[in-house]
Amino acid sequence: MAILMTGRAEQAVAVAQKSEDGKRVVQRFFAAVNRGDVKAHASLFAAEALNYGQPVPREARAFFQTGLEDILQTFPDWRQEIIDLVSEGEDVVALSRVTGTHTGTGHLPLNGGLLVGVQPTGRKIDVAHIHWFKVRGGQIVDHYVARDDLYKQLGILTNATVSETSARLASAEPIVPTPERGNATEIDRKKRTVREFFEQEYARQMDKLSMRVQTGFKDILRTFPDWHWTIVRVIGQGDSVVALMRASGTHQGVSELPLNGALLVGLPPTGKHFEVWHIHWFKLAEGRITADYRTRDDIGLYKQLGILPK
Repeated sequence: MAILMTGRAEQAVAVAQKSEDGKRVVQRFFAAVNRGDVKAHASLFAAEALNYGQPVPREARAFFQTGLEDILQTFPDWRQEIIDLVSEGEDVVALSRVTGTHTGTGHLPLNGGLLVGVQPTGRKIDVAHIHWFKVRGGQIVDHYVARDDLYKQLGILTNATVSETSARLASAEPIVPTPERGNATEIDRKKRTVREFFEQEYARQMDKLSMRVQTGFKDILRTFPDWHWTIVRVIGQGDSVVALMRASGTHQGVSELPLNGALLVGLPPTGKHFEVWHIHWFKLAEGRITADYRTRDDIGLYKQLGILPK
C-alpha cells in the first residue's frame, strides 16, 4: 500500500534533495579547479551569477574563468581539498584546504590583491578557505569566500600570522566530517546556540563567554569599541552550524594580541571604519560550541584602515 506523505514531509524531502543536488555541483566545482579545467569550472555558474551578492563586471562565466586562469598562472599546482561540506536548501558551504607554489606572476587583484605583478617567490602556501555557494537549478547563482592570509607564508607580510584554522587544517589532527543527516529540531537548537553566542558578544556579556573567548574579545573591543557582527545567513547540518557574517568597527584603540592577522598589534588608531566578510564554521556537541573554524577578509580590513594600499 502506498504511503501518502503530508505536505510538510514532501517539502522536507524536496529540501533534502535540493541540498544533495547542490553538494554535487560544488564537488564538481572543486574537481574542475583541481584538474585545471577552467571551462568546466566556469560552466557551473549561471550566466548572470553574482559574486558576494553583487553583479560581476561582465558575463559571469567569463569572469570566473578568467579569475581561475590567473590563479593557475600564479600557482600552477593550486589545489583545493574539501575538508568538510554542509548544505541546507540552496546553500552549500565548503571548508577547504588550499595548497600551491608561487611560481608565476598574477595580473588580477585576487586573494587580497597583493600579488599583482609580484615576481614568483617559489614559496608554498597551505591555508584555509571557506566558500559559500548558492545553487539553483544545477548552477551556482551566487558565491562568497573568506580566506586566510597567504602572504605570511609567501614572505610578503612577515609580521602577519597564520590563522588557527589554517594551522589546524595543515596539521595531522583530523577534522571529523559533518554527518549527512541530523534531527531537524536539534539542528534548529544548535542554530539558536550560535545566534545566542553572537548576541552575548553584542551585549558585551563577558561572563557568559569562555575565558579564552573573553581574552580575545576584550582585545577586539579595546581596538574597535564599536565592533559588531551582522549575521547575513546561518545554515546547519549534523553537528555543524555555519554563519555568513559582516564584521564592522572603527579603529579607535591599540591592539595587544595577534588577532585578525596580527598587523594591528601596537599600531596607533587610524580612526577609520571597516566592514568586511567573515565566515564562522562552528561544531557543536551537547548544546555547546566545541570548535570555530573561521576565515576572514583581513586584507580588506587592513586596506580600509589604510594600513595596506588599496
